[in-house]
Amino acid sequence: MLPLNMNMFLKQTKNIVTRARNEHEQNPAFWLRGLISSSMTAIPSPHNSPTDDLSITHINPEVANWSSATYYGDASGGEYTSYNEIRRVGVSVVFVSEESRTTIFGLHCNLPGQIQSVGRGELVALVMLSRQLLPVTDVIYVTDNKPLSDTFNKGPMAGRNSANCDLYKELFDTLFQKGVQLSVRWMPSHLDNPNVLPEGVSEFDVFANDQADEYARIAAQQCQVPKPVAANFVNVVELAREVQQRLATILVNFPDRVGSRSERTSHHVRIPLDDLLARTSHKLVKSGNRYACSVCLNNFSIKDASLKHWLQTTCHTDTQPPHLYKPIKCTDNTHFGNQMSHISHDTYNYRGLLYCDKCGARSGVNQIRKLARPCEAITDSGKNVLACIRKGIRPPGVAMWPT
Repeated sequence: MLPLNMNMFLKQTKNIVTRARNEHEQNPAFWLRGLISSSMTAIPSPHNSPTDDLSITHINPEVANWSSATYYGDASGGEYTSYNEIRRVGVSVVFVSEESRTTIFGLHCNLPGQIQSVGRGELVALVMLSRQLLPVTDVIYVTDNKPLSDTFNKGPMAGRNSANCDLYKELFDTLFQKGVQLSVRWMPSHLDNPNVLPEGVSEFDVFANDQADEYARIAAQQCQVPKPVAANFVNVVELAREVQQRLATILVNFPDRVGSRSERTSHHVRIPLDDLLARTSHKLVKSGNRYACSVCLNNFSIKDASLKHWLQTTCHTDTQPPHLYKPIKCTDNTHFGNQMSHISHDTYNYRGLLYCDKCGARSGVNQIRKLARPCEAITDSGKNVLACIRKGIRPPGVAMWPT
């Protein structure tokens, strides 16, 4: 069901689409999708980039005395703070008298540089204060920017790791050179209920912060992009936003798709590994954590997901003569009963028969006595064992292959 105000929405939609088509006939298909060309939001020179020059306006400079006191600072993005491309930030620092409730002196200026963020402007306000302070002063600075307060109070190392590390370096260097003792205190801004103040915040703090905010707003006005330039940018962006909201409203209010999802059933049957080992046609030899076939010489780790699939394949040697069996080198010392093969042997496995390829010592039916002793010079018996294995026949004393 469509919402009750859908008729009104459809009328507004018609007006939006008509206005988009009339104003931007070059690519109406993009506009119907809420897309705009970057050329349509281009800002003409010389307003396309913020200035790198610093323009300072002093407030009552004839009575200014930047000595030990409590100062308030703020930054403002101005009228177009919601648009990154045309935002121009103003900065202020003020000293406010608690008795007369007036701003005694201070300054406001623009935020120089390409980075125009209110957070960087808040830090510039503190930097501007450090430049004005007299040497060997004890100063309290009140800000409504909590990240600034947290980073400063954590010390120079936190400032070095900040995105605005260049400003933090100047700030800490200036304070050190002048011997200034600076404390930064945070207070929340734009309180929902001015009559209920947070702990540690006085009514005067709220008033003085509003003064700093007002001068920051004035500084932002003085460096804003001209209205004719900003008006074209805002018009294009807001028109695209209306089209996007229209598309979102349509998608939200469309009925759900009616479709059937077939239940997915798995026909895969898990077969235990022991059953596959007993039924496989491969001539298996286990070496360490791997199973190897002494005929086709394929081998897989026990943890390999392909092991079960390989065990179910047919070994290609069923119709081939026995001499195609290949010896498999044993990479680990072989444990047999309570004996273990000596490390000096070059041990191989041929159809389940263990033997040393250097001295010809071999395993018996249920023991590996000769392989458990150090390797010695080859004897005639050992030569006979190696010769038989190379011919693919059983050595003397071997009634049948162990496999």
